[in-house]
Amino acid sequence: MKLHLTEQELLEWFAGELNQAKEEHVASCLDCRTAVARFSDALGGFRATTLDWAEAARQEASRRPAARNKRFGWQGLRLAAALAVLLICFGLLLTRHKTPVAEMDGKADDAVLERVDAAMSRSVPTAMEPLSQLVPTEQQEKAGRAN
Repeated sequence: MKLHLTEQELLEWFAGELNQAKEEHVASCLDCRTAVARFSDALGGFRATTLDWAEAARQEASRRPAARNKRFGWQGLRLAAALAVLLICFGLLLTRHKTPVAEMDGKADDAVLERVDAAMSRSVPTAMEPLSQLVPTEQQEKAGRAN
């Protein structure tokens, strides 16, 4: 075997991947035996610390009073209030923009239809009338040719 175990081989050792050559080398090499012992002590210390911490956390949890099962709490109450305000505002908007059918009469319909008819019968929108006078029409061209 080589002079000493590599870090990878040490990790394999602690993962349980042992073979006879590694075992013989660790038994015969003081440096590798020391490295295995050091790593084993470190893992043992970590395990002991973790178990102590877990036990302390378990005891702390057993001393605390059980938390009450709050259904909504303050956050739920605030959410419900905000939802209620939104529903009220939405309802007010719907009732404001609703025009009762009784208020509409035939005269209003006729007036709207007359305005639509007047707008549709125009050849050019009102805003463009000054521009349309700059462009000659067929009638103006005919009159110009006749002269």
